[in-house]
Amino acid sequence: MVRAVGLDIHRDFCEVAILEGGELRSGSRVETSPPALELFAASLGREDWVALEVSGNAAEIARILERHVARVVVVSPSDTGIRQARAKTDRLDARTLARLLAAGSLDGVWMPDERTRVMRRRLARRAQLVTARSRSKNEIHAVLIRRLVVAPNRLEITAGAPKRQGRSGIFSTNDAMREAERALAEQAEHAYNNTVRDWQAAQAKKVGASATKGRASNKPSKGKAARQTTSP
Repeated sequence: MVRAVGLDIHRDFCEVAILEGGELRSGSRVETSPPALELFAASLGREDWVALEVSGNAAEIARILERHVARVVVVSPSDTGIRQARAKTDRLDARTLARLLAAGSLDGVWMPDERTRVMRRRLARRAQLVTARSRSKNEIHAVLIRRLVVAPNRLEITAGAPKRQGRSGIFSTNDAMREAERALAEQAEHAYNNTVRDWQAAQAKKVGASATKGRASNKPSKGKAARQTTSP
C-alpha cells in the first residue's frame, strides 16, 4: 500500500507524519544528519511518496530519500497554505503535507540534478572570488592614490598567469567558466519549459474533469479546496 509521508524539516530535526489507509498519524522526530536520515529512509517502502518544503537543506535530504522511495516531492511553502494556517506547529505542518500529498494537490518545484548542483556551487564560488578580487584591486588603488602614485589605467591581478588570451591561465579559465554558465542557462531554460508544459497539461486535466458538457463549472477544484484546508 502506498503511504504519503510529510516531512516538516528544520536545521536540527524533521517532524514526520504518515497517511496510510486513510489514517493519519504522527511519527517520531528524525535528526537532520546523514546517518539518521539514511536510517529513516531505509524504514520507508519502495512505493511510498514523501513531501517536504523548500529550504536550505531540502535538496540534500531529498537526495538521501529518493533512493529508497517511489517519489520525493519538494514543494514551495507558498503552494501549501501552511503559512496562512491559524494553528501552526511542526506536527500540524507535517500532517498537512501528508494530507495534501495523498490528495494529489502538491506540485513539486524543479530540483536540479547532482551535476547542476555542483555547477551552481562552482559558479557561486567564482562570484565570491571575483568580488574578493575587485575589493583587493580597489584597496590597491586607494593606497596608490593616497601616496600620490600614478596608477596604471588597467590593474590586473593575475597571480602569475599569462596575460595573453588563448593560453593556459586566467583567461582560459574565464572562457571555461563562461561556457559552463551558458550550459547551465540552457539547462535551466529547458527545465523551465518542461515545468510550464507539465503545469499546463495538469491544469487542462483539472478543467476537463470539473466541467460539464456545454457549461464550465464555477466550483473550486479538489486541489484548490485541499490547499485551503488549514487544520488536520
